[in-house]
Amino acid sequence: MFKNVRFYRIHSDWPEGEEALSGMLESVEFKPCPAYSGLSVGFEAPVENAGDRLARSLGGADLLQMRRQTKVLPVAAVKEALADRIDEFTRRTRQEPTRREKRELKEEVYADLLPRALLKSDRIRAFYMRSESILTIGTPNAKIAEELLDRLRDAFGSLQATPLEFKKSAQTLMKEIFLGGDVAQFAAGRECRMKDPSEPTSTVNWFDMELHDSSVRTHVRDGLILDRLGISFNAIVRFVLADDLVLRKIRFEGLEELDELDDEDPLVRHDAEFVLTSGLLRAVLVALKNTTWRLRARMSYRPAVRALLLAGEQILLARLYVPDTQTHIWLAPGGGIESGEEPLAALKREVWEETGYQEDDPTIHGPVWHRRHAFVFRGEDFDQEELYYLWPVSRFAATGEGNPAVHEQELVDQLRWWHLDEICTSDEIFVPLKMAKYLRQLLTEVPEFPLEVGL
Repeated sequence: MFKNVRFYRIHSDWPEGEEALSGMLESVEFKPCPAYSGLSVGFEAPVENAGDRLARSLGGADLLQMRRQTKVLPVAAVKEALADRIDEFTRRTRQEPTRREKRELKEEVYADLLPRALLKSDRIRAFYMRSESILTIGTPNAKIAEELLDRLRDAFGSLQATPLEFKKSAQTLMKEIFLGGDVAQFAAGRECRMKDPSEPTSTVNWFDMELHDSSVRTHVRDGLILDRLGISFNAIVRFVLADDLVLRKIRFEGLEELDELDDEDPLVRHDAEFVLTSGLLRAVLVALKNTTWRLRARMSYRPAVRALLLAGEQILLARLYVPDTQTHIWLAPGGGIESGEEPLAALKREVWEETGYQEDDPTIHGPVWHRRHAFVFRGEDFDQEELYYLWPVSRFAATGEGNPAVHEQELVDQLRWWHLDEICTSDEIFVPLKMAKYLRQLLTEVPEFPLEVGL
């Protein structure tokens, strides 16, 4: 039922009861892919032959199921059709198409081929633990999980959700379990992956191995970092923990006993399996919470603003190094609102400090986006609420040399103009994760109220 899961803390109200939850999900119920659309996403009944409700509540948990239907077009067919369109365009106009014209030709190709494409459906299950206010999403993919959260935001009007975090890093937890530390109820399994901190792309894997062997442990003592570890919880739940706190390859011992239930009533078996698996996953979280790996305490609230500096289809972004996670992210210039400061005044100040740009009488729209998230900066926990404003500009040479915040100069190592097409195809991390999607919407229409843009 759940092979891989991600956990999210829900900070806003959740509908009371199965009927109320199902009723709210009806606004985002799954509908088959239309002829000229390549994607359809929505919620469907999580259990067959159990009525039309879009949720099922059992044992203090609410079960949901999102269906994601896509149209499959062979890459070779698209390339061939696009090449023909480009050749025809070149013959007709006697010049090569521009980047914009190529994109328009590609859109024409998709429009022609989509009605004849094959359909493929993926189903992503999730359940909400009422006592813990935690949503468990059955996917290792952060973008798919965010898509499910987006659908819930559409259904509820708003939803504040943040990835589950603990006071100490997952790497520290894995190291303690791996080295046989006193981590109650958890033991190392028979699988792990290590990487060299000086060469993050270099990894070594062990599968079906006795990890307590000194020849394996010595690599961690010598400086290699665990980023995945097989773990056993009370010899009942086995999973692989990653440094992103995603549980993969989950196996539940004893599920074969459910085969003894009446085969003539599959609903009974389904409900029994869901109650068992959801209860065991809850037990894993409770065990983590009751050890030194306590969930983060109350966080400092921090209101902030960010500027979407758009020059046509290009946007100015800053690359920020996050020391607590040792990653780089690209995000819009901005920062915290100081005490007594108005949001627009804070916006202009932050843009001037971080990019060197200012206008006497700028045209600023918004706020157009809203984002709330939790993060850790140098060991301190923050609950940040961000308002994004659209600020159309002409492209300029950005510099952060005048930024009075010295720590920001140390962490922001690059300012760059990104074309929306580049964001779509880049492997870099952008915040919010679906930045390109929401930016394209802004180019066509400025929303009357700020959109919830998620993580």
